[in-house]
Amino acid sequence: MIKLTEIYRLDEKLENVSNKRFFWVPKLGGKDFKPGDIVPKFTGIMESFDVEEVFEEIREDEFPDRPSRLNNNFVYPTIEGALADFEDRFYEVEATGKVFYTDLTLWSEGEDIYYGHDEEATSNVIREYWKGSLHIDKNTEAIIDGVVKIVKRINR
Repeated sequence: MIKLTEIYRLDEKLENVSNKRFFWVPKLGGKDFKPGDIVPKFTGIMESFDVEEVFEEIREDEFPDRPSRLNNNFVYPTIEGALADFEDRFYEVEATGKVFYTDLTLWSEGEDIYYGHDEEATSNVIREYWKGSLHIDKNTEAIIDGVVKIVKRINR
């Protein structure tokens, strides 16, 4: 039985961590990872790359202290987040580096509005995404600019 963590608040949206535990969900069909393996960096999704570019432009212009979404790792600070995104497996991981916490639902909302061709509304949602989150729950993602290693595979 998996024990769920409680919702909590952070003191900072950005932090430097050393060997902090998170949860990571690989995409379907990927390789099986073993303890000690390094998690590959996210390089973008081809179908959404134009949206990633807009997110990146706003980050570079207005939030340069935040780690990029590209060439970094996305993890969940709670097991509930991993369970919500669970496909065929997920892992407990250990991260060292710079961490930024934000609401992952704002990515989907920004993507939907972008394809609806409302530039101003898209930019506003993206700004909210980059402002980050102090409230940690199943909708929180953490972007890690550093190294993420597999601790163990988690099965239901």
